[in-house]
Amino acid sequence: MSLLHTQFTSADVATQAASDANDSGTTRKNVQAAYAAAEMTAEASGDTVPKKTFAIDADGTVHLEVRATAPTFVLHYIGPLKHIAVVTSAGSARPAP
Repeated sequence: MSLLHTQFTSADVATQAASDANDSGTTRKNVQAAYAAAEMTAEASGDTVPKKTFAIDADGTVHLEVRATAPTFVLHYIGPLKHIAVVTSAGSARPAP
């Protein structure tokens, strides 16, 4: 149940983080500022945006991935299964016309 909840919420966070990066108004001028906006949104939910997954297309579309760890009781204590609790969701947002 926790894994499903984390999957759905991380997908929402990914979309919002991409949108916030795009709305930062500095997407094309300052990639670092756009990334910081996305990272701040993800961190508010306890998630992360790995830098290598953050990209901005020539038309200003932001693409990223959000990584979240599901709060499970069992998987954290079984070493070989810990990776199952990590959820990755992709998000993208186009600039407003």
